[in-house]
Amino acid sequence: LMVRPVLAYFAVITTMYILEAGFQEYISASQQSIHALAGFVVFLLVFRLNQCMWRYNQAEESIATLFSNIQGLMAITVMNYRGALGVKKGSEQDKDLMLQYDEFAIVQKLNCIRLSIATAIAFLMHTRLLYAAKDALGDMEEEVMTQVMYFYVRLQGLLYPSEMEIVDEALLVTWHPQNHSMEGNNYRAESSRHLPDTAVHGETVIGRPLAPGRTVAPLPVVTLNFLLASVKEGVDKPWGLPERMLNTVSDMVQKSRDTMADLQTVVAQPLPLAYIQ
Repeated sequence: LMVRPVLAYFAVITTMYILEAGFQEYISASQQSIHALAGFVVFLLVFRLNQCMWRYNQAEESIATLFSNIQGLMAITVMNYRGALGVKKGSEQDKDLMLQYDEFAIVQKLNCIRLSIATAIAFLMHTRLLYAAKDALGDMEEEVMTQVMYFYVRLQGLLYPSEMEIVDEALLVTWHPQNHSMEGNNYRAESSRHLPDTAVHGETVIGRPLAPGRTVAPLPVVTLNFLLASVKEGVDKPWGLPERMLNTVSDMVQKSRDTMADLQTVVAQPLPLAYIQ
């Protein structure tokens, strides 16, 4: 995005140098003008550094909050499944029921753990896709594509095939080997947007193949809904969570969504033009 302005600036500087060297006439400038220009440039630089530092601090704080919420959500749900404690001790038949309740609780605990990890991985993957879509108009470098593929393979190891089908609906990375306008980056990422019928078609690498009128949704929201649905399955069951826990879990999930939205804004919202110039 910054190639054309840099080339234009280089062309102007080169032209001025050739004219000055050829005609031996130099542009005169007073000492006050030079000091004023230097002060103005330093002023812009300070403002931009302040803006960059503020974004960095905001992102660092939000990321710590997000992963803390996910870890806390996982800990609260895992610790509060009742399991065999939901059975009143008594006859021999109760032992079989206690074993069954323990198995139910263990399965739900494993689901909460794997879906919590999947949500964290999905967020890391989403930020890279979002950055490519917003900063480079979808063009994705080979190094970023390697990271995205690594996260995608990890999701395949954590999610069931039926869940991966839904995840693929929220992903679309295509390969365009013949597209020379992408400056050597043959991969294209789509993120959080509706794709019209006129969208450029390529060979699908990750996600479901492009279909008319398809919408690519934010991936972490999908996995977070998986987690909330999994927790809800164990609510108000003899082996599961007390019903009052659903309010706590829902509140933590909403806080995670809010933090993700803040981070998405930091990644997707560009710096004001005055700072960039």
